[in-house]
Amino acid sequence: MPLRRAAFLIVASIALFLLVMQALPQRRVALSIPKYAVPTIPTLSQTTPQFKDATLDWNVVAAHQQTDEQLSALTETLGAGVCAIDANKDGWDDLFFVGGSGHTRHYGRKSWWHVDAGNRLLLNINGHHFTDITEQSGLGNLQWGMGCAVGDLDNNGWPDLIVTGVDSNTIYSNTGNANFVDVTADSGIAAEIWSTGASLADYNNDSLIDVYISNYVAYKKGAPTYERNKGFVSNEVSFDATLYDPLPNKEDDFDNDGINEMLITQNGGAAPIFAARASGGAEKFSDKAWVSGIADRRNLNVVNWGAASGDFNNDGNVDLYIANGDLKPDLDSPFVAQAQHNQILLGLGNGKFVRARASHDASNPLSSRSAITADLNNDGTLEIIVTNNNDPLQIFENISETNHHWIGLRSVRQ
Repeated sequence: MPLRRAAFLIVASIALFLLVMQALPQRRVALSIPKYAVPTIPTLSQTTPQFKDATLDWNVVAAHQQTDEQLSALTETLGAGVCAIDANKDGWDDLFFVGGSGHTRHYGRKSWWHVDAGNRLLLNINGHHFTDITEQSGLGNLQWGMGCAVGDLDNNGWPDLIVTGVDSNTIYSNTGNANFVDVTADSGIAAEIWSTGASLADYNNDSLIDVYISNYVAYKKGAPTYERNKGFVSNEVSFDATLYDPLPNKEDDFDNDGINEMLITQNGGAAPIFAARASGGAEKFSDKAWVSGIADRRNLNVVNWGAASGDFNNDGNVDLYIANGDLKPDLDSPFVAQAQHNQILLGLGNGKFVRARASHDASNPLSSRSAITADLNNDGTLEIIVTNNNDPLQIFENISETNHHWIGLRSVRQ
């Protein structure tokens, strides 16, 4: 009898256990990685472009200069711009560099040893080095510059220049062979406002280049200003740079579908916006920054500025370069902004990107502001030219070894 009772208790216990297990939530099977997840980094070494800092090799010593004491105004934390321009039409890309205010002390006062640097025109000598021809070119006028743009505005066959800045915009007409004349007075774009960028395009299809100039905030150093979430303030440092959102953008066909997408960079704490057109060609966009691999939660603290696109490894896909740099002054060197590493994103041709493993500026990052690409030595690989706030201009030469084919085209005016 006791044995029968024990057996019954065992069977009942097992049955109760099975009933309880069936009532509990079932364990879910682990989900597989979705197809749109950020792809793994390629293992083939030839897919990753190699760059070296060759600034001094190109005989370039130009530097952006705002102050040598401390950053104390919003206008000192922005800039500078750079443009590629074949100013003398010899087939070699030259560089026009926006040098900043040139101030060395607060409120524009100059130190006794001060020498204005200003904007610089660097002439490319057969792809070997640059020589500074600023003074003889007519571009030596001092201006608190921010950005620049290049285009043949007067249809004379020579590339002209637009330079934006604080309280001034300037148009220089190239009369031939890198000789420039200031024609701002007759252009209609002069304005005492803070302009940052300029875009050139034929917006009304009349075969003439039109100009779009983007303006920033109404700001005056030392004056009480109304800042978002701040109220009125009037201190020695009368601004909070983190409250002003820089929003440069770059447009290109990143997924090889024949339709341009737009990359909009943003301030720290916000991921870039990768605006892709919706299917069907409608003028509607969706943000694909996360599914494309451009946005990364590990880089949300990074302040994005300029973005440059190009095929850095000649694999037929558009790659991305993003210039980063904080707005806040460096604790040890308050006359420069805090440095942040720039980013290279390799395109896979389907709208997806992978991040390059090694940083080309790993040893000495600066607070970058703008970036452009150009084949400075006409070897079929793109160099990256980067400007840094209150720091030198940098040229990262492409030293990648690749067997991929390339073609160079040069337009000729008939």
